Amino acid sequence: MSRIIQEEMYLTTHSCAYIARLEKGQEYQDEDPTAASDAALMKTLLIATALTLLAVFYVGYYQALEDGDIETIVFIKQHPTLQMKFYNLHANDGEIRKVERLTEQERRWIIDYCRYRLGIDTVLTRQEEVETCGKK
Repeated sequence: MSRIIQEEMYLTTHSCAYIARLEKGQEYQDEDPTAASDAALMKTLLIATALTLLAVFYVGYYQALEDGDIETIVFIKQHPTLQMKFYNLHANDGEIRKVERLTEQERRWIIDYCRYRLGIDTVLTRQEEVETCGKK
């Protein structure tokens, strides 16, 4: 048989099968066996990406010195942010810092910790605000 005749027979067979499916009310289904596995893989990747983004936006951590060991404390953020690592200046030594002795970097760390860990918006102008943010 020539190649042209083979192709015509193949097309005729598949066309007849397609028409028969349409007459029965069935839609044409792709006969590619990898299509289902590709769809499952895409669904899995989509779910994994969504969970990763949720974790990045809503999970944070800081390191604290407890019983001579450095422990990582994981917490759920009160507000979404891309920042994951936070600094709790009060976690290591337990002493409350004086507001007038804070550097700009320390002030920023405490403000971020208060907002995202505790849900408190503050500008740290009074000592009471520093003490409130120092509580766990």
